[in-house]
Amino acid sequence: MSNPTNANPGFPEAATQLYDDSGNQIVVARAKNVGTSAGGTVYGDIGVTVEIEPVANQEVNTKAGDIAAGSAVAGAFVDGAIATLGTEGDSAITNPASSGTLLAFTKGLLTNLALGQKTKANSLPVTLASDQGTNAAPISTSQTLGGSALSATNPEPNISNIQQFILNAASFSCSTGLVSAAASQAASFFVSNTSTKSVLIWSIRIMYSNASQITDVRSLTADDTNISGGTADIGNAINLKSGGGTIGSTAVMHHAAGVTAPGVSASSEPLDEVLNQVNATTEVLSPGMFLYIPAGTAGGVALYTGTTAAGKWTVTLRWSEF
Repeated sequence: MSNPTNANPGFPEAATQLYDDSGNQIVVARAKNVGTSAGGTVYGDIGVTVEIEPVANQEVNTKAGDIAAGSAVAGAFVDGAIATLGTEGDSAITNPASSGTLLAFTKGLLTNLALGQKTKANSLPVTLASDQGTNAAPISTSQTLGGSALSATNPEPNISNIQQFILNAASFSCSTGLVSAAASQAASFFVSNTSTKSVLIWSIRIMYSNASQITDVRSLTADDTNISGGTADIGNAINLKSGGGTIGSTAVMHHAAGVTAPGVSASSEPLDEVLNQVNATTEVLSPGMFLYIPAGTAGGVALYTGTTAAGKWTVTLRWSEF
């Protein structure tokens, strides 16, 4: 082998190299042990073809994590650039079985998780922990009556609510007053179907002072004209809250003498038979019992007492309206 034509003893790298770090330049490759001379091992030029990328494409000292060819470049994540991500205008999707973009499902998730009370149909299911135990917090439930939620216009009839009706000036009392008895005293309380108020009768009291007698109690769907033709008593009605207003229903109350119970019919059905103890007041309705007349429904009650022409007799009703 002949000696190299352009020896370079001043470049003693041990391996092929294309870049000179100290000079920051690309150099022609040189190979080791190309030949020998009296001065020792020398290096010689090797014919090398070097192609240099345009400056815009050059990258020096690449590192792990660099963006590979074909990956997203600047502007790739603008709104709508990637179809599966979607656009800001995509409508929310709340049904997991539906197809849509990531943005649409994200909007749907935020919609379902929105704060505030929801209807039962629009609420997410709640699963209690299996080890919740006896210290679980009480769950609020919605109570209904007649298919509607309990409210001031659809109350649960109980003692507390009747007391609340009284506080709200929605409870009344009406009495025949003390009547010098004649034979066969009778009284009726009736609400027509034109009433816009519901009526809850929670007390019916009767008193006769001469002797123990039986009172025939009837449930009415039509007022007894033999009684309604007698003395009108509704003017005696008082609000059980002092200063409260007058009744809002179409209730009327009458009493008359010489009236016996008619034959049983659809408009006058037996409700109870009550024995009045002498010189005592009897509560006709059993504890916890009440009579309910919904708004727009005709209904009432009549009492027929076998009095004689002696003693004192009276009937008093108490009710709430809503």
